[in-house]
Parts: sequence; structure tokens; C-alpha cells
Amino acid sequence: MNDYNEIAQKIKDADAILIGASNGLSITEGLNLFADDEAFENLFKDYKEKYGFRKILDGFFSDGINRRKNGDFLADWSIITAEIIQLHLLWRI
Repeated sequence: MNDYNEIAQKIKDADAILIGASNGLSITEGLNLFADDEAFENLFKDYKEKYGFRKILDGFFSDGINRRKNGDFLADWSIITAEIIQLHLLWRI
């Protein structure tokens, strides 16, 4: 039997908790790394129109844009993902 009380106490005592999750977490919240869907259109329309991105992965691996523009995409993606994770965690509380 696992002692979940000990784990729960460590979480309560922590200053911060880093959660690592694969694309499954973002997909469950409607942000699919592999799809050209409504969420991608709403969140990354500028990149789609300007650089021809058709999915989030295009922004990670695009060699057709310079490093600064790719960095801008990654920064935008990071902010959006952090907001999704916050909402995901708030919905679960």
C-alpha cells in the first residue's frame, strides 16, 4: 500500500512544483501539436498567415524563418501553454 499522506505533505511543503507533461495534457485541453484546427487558427493565426505554419510543430522545427521569429513563436507558445496548464489545474481543484 502506498502512503499518499507523505506525498501530499511534501507537495504542501514545497515552494513550487514543476509538472512535466507530454502533448497529452495540451491535447486534452484542446491544443493539439499535430493539427491545423480551430485552436491553432485562433491562437497562431498570424504565424499561419505570415509563415505558412499549419500546426504547432511547424513553429518548433521551421527552418524557413530566422531565429528571432522562431523565438517569438516559442515564447508565444510557452505563454499559451502555461495558461492552459494553470486553467487545467484550477479546474481540478
